[in-house]
Amino acid sequence: MASSPRKVLALLLLCLVALPQCSDFRAVFNGKPGKQVDKPKKRKKHPSGYARGKAAGQFIWPFDGPVNSPYGQRNGRPHDGIDIGGDEGDPVVAAAAGEVVYEGKLGGYGNLIVIKHDNGYFTAYAHNDKNLVDKGDRVKQGQRIAKMGSTGNASGDHLHFEIRDENGTYDPEDFLPERRYTSK
Repeated sequence: MASSPRKVLALLLLCLVALPQCSDFRAVFNGKPGKQVDKPKKRKKHPSGYARGKAAGQFIWPFDGPVNSPYGQRNGRPHDGIDIGGDEGDPVVAAAAGEVVYEGKLGGYGNLIVIKHDNGYFTAYAHNDKNLVDKGDRVKQGQRIAKMGSTGNASGDHLHFEIRDENGTYDPEDFLPERRYTSK
């Protein structure tokens, strides 16, 4: 069975960087473990603040916690999202309304949810203890979609959150409302 264009697009958007879990991710969308689809695009860098005018005000924080690991390089490797700290079972909400295009376990991401938004962006929510939505579900901004956890390659309980489009990955903090987080 051939992959639908939507599935292939979602695959390419989440695998713009060669990560160990990419081969697993490609298999999810082409239905044949071990078979590879076209090589993903190279990572495109965007200037800091790139998204402010483009998507300002369209996303909310998926969890109100501290950013423990920012977007960019981490240990000499790309970190395509931000890690937001919390505790197992804390609520994870949709950053914007959209359709769930992936829900399941995926390599280092652990329990993963990917949402396609009407504005052309995709958001990914990884390491969830439990996913609360299914592929094909329409979700509203602020709707609870998962319980925070530490599945996959996680160093502890947190949410790994990414924002992508056909051009590459973005620093999610450029899309999210500014806030001042106060530690407990």
